Amino acid sequence: MSGNIVLSKENYEKSVRSHLKEKFEIKNVMEIPYISKIVVSTSLGTDAQDKNYFAAVRNVFKIITGQECLSLKAKKSVAAFKVREGMNSGFKVTLRRENMYNFLDRLIYVNLPRIKDFKGYSKKAVDQAFNFNIGISDCTVFHEVDYGMISRPFGFSITFHIKHSKSVEQTVELLTSLKVPVK
Repeated sequence: MSGNIVLSKENYEKSVRSHLKEKFEIKNVMEIPYISKIVVSTSLGTDAQDKNYFAAVRNVFKIITGQECLSLKAKKSVAAFKVREGMNSGFKVTLRRENMYNFLDRLIYVNLPRIKDFKGYSKKAVDQAFNFNIGISDCTVFHEVDYGMISRPFGFSITFHIKHSKSVEQTVELLTSLKVPVK
């Protein structure tokens, strides 16, 4: 995936930073919004107790994100969900620097266009801390994942942690400048 990367830190610094600085009249370059990290996470619920499925999801998650994932454990016992404290519950990956830009590039230009009837994400996906949260309901939209790799497809959430954003408009402008489909 190293040859045709469109999104990179250099691209962000050359074009997006100057655009944001001009549009929002930011005087100090240290106040320009940027994506500090991307967190990809999934929760498997009671399916996590199936060791084969848990291992398969771990492998698929590693392939999707390009790095090793952290296993999450249940913090509390919940009898209604048949969950006990300390049981496996899901995975989390924090992407930074070059891995983050590689993932973002693949997400925008390869994987999101594969979602049927996808027209973009709403501005309502920006939370109170001006971070952007999206969900992917089926992991098989990623071209790296084959249907034979897992018995049941799973969904996951992606959180873009935005630093120095002071409004929803700044976050949306940053994301649209990076070609993330936000309407």
